[in-house]
Amino acid sequence: AFAGATIHDCFNWLSVLVLLPVEVASGLMSYLARVTVSSFQLHSGEEAPELLKKLTEPFTKLIIQ
Repeated sequence: AFAGATIHDCFNWLSVLVLLPVEVASGLMSYLARVTVSSFQLHSGEEAPELLKKLTEPFTKLIIQ
């Protein structure tokens, strides 16, 4: 378990070391977040959708058909 936790920590640090400079330099992560949220077409006063269901529903329909 300790080895798994160590690998997980290394992955987290490497992600921060790579993605933080990319975000600061270009704003890529902010842009992707805005595009993703706007694709849900939310309206004021509506209940928040289940994000995982919204993302997987088209694929599940293809598989079921």
